[in-house]
Amino acid sequence: MASILPLPPAIAHGLPWRMVFPTKRAPELLERFAYPDFVASLTPDEIQYCETVVSALLATMLANQKVPKTLARAHVNRATSEILWEERSPAGLKVSLGSTRYPLVQALVWIGSSVSRLVKALRPDPGTRQPEYQKQFTDSDWVDIGVDGQPTAGPRGPKPGSAPVRRPAKLNLVPPASSAERRKRQDESFRLRSKSGHVINGNDHRLGWLLYEAHKVVSLNRPELLDADHVIGKLSRSIIPGAAELATVFQAQLDAVEAMEVTYEIRWVLRELLANTTAPEPWTEESLFWAFGVSEDGKFDPHFWSAAAPPSTFRLRRKLVTITGPFLAATFYSPALAEMADHLTSLGFIGARHLQTRLAPVIGDSNIIGVAKFMTDVVQVKMGRMDNVPVVVDGHNYDLFYWNQDVKTMTVLDVCELALDLTAARGAFRFEYIADAFGDRHDGLRKEILLREILNEWSAVRWLDEPGYGVVIGASPIVGVVEHMLATAWPRSLSVENIAQGLRALRAPPREIQSARERLEEPVSGFVEDEVLLEALVASGRMRRVGRASVALKHKPEAEYWQHWRPVERDLIDYLRSVGGSAPNRAIYQHFNADKSVEPHALAEAMKALPYLHAPKFQWTALWSWAT
Repeated sequence: MASILPLPPAIAHGLPWRMVFPTKRAPELLERFAYPDFVASLTPDEIQYCETVVSALLATMLANQKVPKTLARAHVNRATSEILWEERSPAGLKVSLGSTRYPLVQALVWIGSSVSRLVKALRPDPGTRQPEYQKQFTDSDWVDIGVDGQPTAGPRGPKPGSAPVRRPAKLNLVPPASSAERRKRQDESFRLRSKSGHVINGNDHRLGWLLYEAHKVVSLNRPELLDADHVIGKLSRSIIPGAAELATVFQAQLDAVEAMEVTYEIRWVLRELLANTTAPEPWTEESLFWAFGVSEDGKFDPHFWSAAAPPSTFRLRRKLVTITGPFLAATFYSPALAEMADHLTSLGFIGARHLQTRLAPVIGDSNIIGVAKFMTDVVQVKMGRMDNVPVVVDGHNYDLFYWNQDVKTMTVLDVCELALDLTAARGAFRFEYIADAFGDRHDGLRKEILLREILNEWSAVRWLDEPGYGVVIGASPIVGVVEHMLATAWPRSLSVENIAQGLRALRAPPREIQSARERLEEPVSGFVEDEVLLEALVASGRMRRVGRASVALKHKPEAEYWQHWRPVERDLIDYLRSVGGSAPNRAIYQHFNADKSVEPHALAEAMKALPYLHAPKFQWTALWSWAT
């Protein structure tokens, strides 16, 4: 072995050793051995003796991996730092080391048990100014080395009659079959760096037992992290029985976990939950997959997570707490779920349909609502939640789901209700009006993105060709009124001018229109522009466009439309047509005088709401020209 004297200053000043010579020379502190003039004053026999003692002690220290902090925090030289830099840098990345110097504790993996490497690593860079080493030890810290009982040579074999060398424990390659067995083979002090750069802990639910067995061969409770490839390589080369087989099992399990997709990872967790629950009923594996959007047949009902779900659903969801509760304290390494958590926590507010499309390459055929609920309720992702806002329009229930971090659900509901009221009051909503109404809550571009995200998630919303306008399908009573007008004019179409004229002339608009206008903070009178109204009517799906500015019914009115459902109206239309299209109200009441089922007061109120009638003068009623 090459001479280690003079010692590197970091070793000489970092170890509390005092050399006792076999000659008459007085004991000397180890820090003296860093000075060349002192080493030159020693005899050849004393130099050989000191090197043997120090080398043996350093070898024992490295073999036991017990490097004191006074030495471990010393920085290695440039040559060693370049070796570590190259090992730690990603492949293909060419970055200069610069002034970076690694502490010794990070270089111990490369040094191993080699005293020569330790000394070379701590040799100062040529031409550099050495730091002033302060006194780190007191009188009680100094330990005599040399002739007073400390080793003076390398390790020797056991003495006759001494205790046998302790053999490593037998490796157990059978995975734990129960929670109790798993807990016995877990240790939080064991750590390992995976191929993807994440830390795997010894209490990992899935891999902890493998770290427990690997620690019997390679120490995993050291301060620095070992790479998985390094540990598996040592296992495969070890002569300990079963170590090579453990390396194969470890490698296969890590490769499987690294390549696991989100869908299969969630299914694995759910199977584990079910297997470790004493009474999971009425939940089954199939129903758990269904609830969290990873069913093998693709079935998923988001209404299960709705805020408007029936009470039976809430009882099932409470049962989930007892199933997932024990798993919340467990840790498990999962690159797929870690990536999913990164995706979700990087988003502030986004609708479920938009999020499903955005994360489709990650979640495959899974449903994002169930996956997000799994991430928050099982994996405990705290940065965000999957909120639900139920909305009812014309008897139809809509569940609006949003991944949300800081937006109040009441804001979502307010936006939807405003769009609903504007559609009911005017026939369509204008986005600019909604943005102005929420101008004091959010500012700038974020406000517009937020509002559009809310409305785009609602499947009942249709954006019109007219820029900035939209309609909530099923919310506008105007569609029913116009259908009544088109049924009267059938088979002819009506121009949008005639439709707008009839709507504005209504003496008693439908109650839904009046109620919507009353709910608006700034009541809006009248209807939208004619072109917007035309697009809104076509968007309802119950009418078709005829020419440039006219609409007609898609289908002929049913035979019962007049004869059975509106016989009084049919008689009123026929009477007005027979007298030229208009008549005094008194004459109309006299016409129906013989019909005992018609009350004059009710007939007078009905005539105010019929869209094909108008009042040309006081106490007169007439058909519009297109209805005669």
